[in-house]
Amino acid sequence: ALIRSYPDLEEELREFFGLRSDEKIFIAGSTQAPEESFALDTWQLLRSEFPSLRLILVPRHKERFEEVAALVTSRGVTLKRRSDSVRTVGDVLLLDTLGELGACWGLADIAFVGGSLTQRGGQNMLEPAAYGAAVLFGPNTWNFRDIVEQLLAREAARVVRSAEELTATVRELLQQSAAAEELGSRAKAFVATQQGAASRTVDLLLRLRVAESSLIQNRRAA
Repeated sequence: ALIRSYPDLEEELREFFGLRSDEKIFIAGSTQAPEESFALDTWQLLRSEFPSLRLILVPRHKERFEEVAALVTSRGVTLKRRSDSVRTVGDVLLLDTLGELGACWGLADIAFVGGSLTQRGGQNMLEPAAYGAAVLFGPNTWNFRDIVEQLLAREAARVVRSAEELTATVRELLQQSAAAEELGSRAKAFVATQQGAASRTVDLLLRLRVAESSLIQNRRAA
């Protein structure tokens, strides 16, 4: 799939959420229960060690926006929702709008792609990979088996098998920022090769179509 970028929306989200350039952004996107809880655990366990760590939660289904908002506030931390009309500040950020995750991934230093520690079978990890985020997902990614195999073969993503492993891996990536950036660079390079392949396939199909139509015209002329 060709990956689109949304620089204007990405910048708007950065400004709306009040994100600074010196902060590290951890996004858990396309999540299902209990993945938001795992991401919150990770952020709460690491925030004293890494005060610049910010968390953005992006549930997969809009029906769960209220549930996830309640989960955050039940932890005794403040919440800023994208849907808020009033400019508020919050410890944890919730993207509770539709159609903005593609741009939001562009804010991520570390991206956990959900549906992968549940039985969903994973979600699209190419979007955060395209932005050069350090991409993490659980072991249940059969919906994207080929992509996952290629990412892992290139050491361009990491698998986390539990909430504890998610925390440990995020800590490691925060401690070793050069390694995290390298992970992201390999992911970005992989997506670039895939986009090249997709473009070449489209070009080939177009050329075949042109050749086919000219052949038909030649036959008619004959």
